[in-house]
Amino acid sequence: MESLKMYKVILLSILVFNVSILTDKNTINTNSLFRISGDNVPLREKSEITSTIVTNLGKGTIIEIVYPPSFRKQSVQINQNEIEGELVYVRTTDNLYGYVFNRDIGFDFNSKVSPGFIVRPKEKNVFELIGISQNNLIQNSSWYFNENALKLANIQQTKISFLRFNGEKRNELSRLQFYKDENECDYIIICLTGKLLSDKKTDFVLGFSESTNLVFSPVILNTKIKSNFKKEIIKNTETQLNRNFKLEDDKKWKHYEFKAQAGRKKYLISEFNSSSVRLSDSDLHIYRIDLVEDQHLKNLNFYSVTGNKSNTFKTIAITDINGDGFPEIWMEIEGYEWWYFATVILVDDLILSVYSGGGGGS
Repeated sequence: MESLKMYKVILLSILVFNVSILTDKNTINTNSLFRISGDNVPLREKSEITSTIVTNLGKGTIIEIVYPPSFRKQSVQINQNEIEGELVYVRTTDNLYGYVFNRDIGFDFNSKVSPGFIVRPKEKNVFELIGISQNNLIQNSSWYFNENALKLANIQQTKISFLRFNGEKRNELSRLQFYKDENECDYIIICLTGKLLSDKKTDFVLGFSESTNLVFSPVILNTKIKSNFKKEIIKNTETQLNRNFKLEDDKKWKHYEFKAQAGRKKYLISEFNSSSVRLSDSDLHIYRIDLVEDQHLKNLNFYSVTGNKSNTFKTIAITDINGDGFPEIWMEIEGYEWWYFATVILVDDLILSVYSGGGGGS
């Protein structure tokens, strides 16, 4: 259970950057999905880690990322480890402006009950808890990575709205209770069950408890991309890998071209797996996010690993749950003997990692 090691893996291998919301200059957008996730986080005057501290922000402080976004790459020392990240320009409800290190920006989920839940289907009418909203901030829900994770003694009754892959609302769960069958959910994984509004088989992938700031605006999604984009992705991937791999097999690629309904930008996520089950040290996994600009692509993030003991990324949903026009990417990360979940938010050519947690392992 090397929680520090896993946290370092999360920081180094998950996407990082930032997002923002257009608002009146003197008003914090009530649909903002950002809160300070650390304790006594410095709000700095300039985009330098040694810059003057304007104030220290407490955990749970609501922030808005100023649009157009401004950020600068910096390194900080955390537990004697040098961590790469960005200082991001933000604004508080007190109308204070300054720069915050991106690892201290968390995902705001203003649930009507506390704690609130984010779940995903596991088996028929069994749902794995992948995130918990405590004081409106999504936190780790797994004991596998965090021995001090929130332990739930009971459930406050609420309804959970289920979404399809593109964020469209699809079903609803009520009469919540814990599911304690160890064959499905062992002691490190919290599972829920309840009464579905519709018993018909539906393709929902994520569920959220009732909230005051979620509107579930569907994302415009396309899985069949243009041939010139395929060629460009393969060419750019070969350049970044600097090695010869067989990347032309369409069956080994998954593509998601998408745009939030209120958004200005279009994006393309591409996933490549040379083998459906990783058994060989030569098995290749690629996860990349590109910004679509006219008829060309601008690569925003590129991640690749070989072998069967490194983390791989899989998109489980692309949503715009607060309707701000900036998509949220929900991912499952699988390692050799563990799995967990992560959320990033996109705006223009910037990416912000706002949550990682849940999951478990053996």
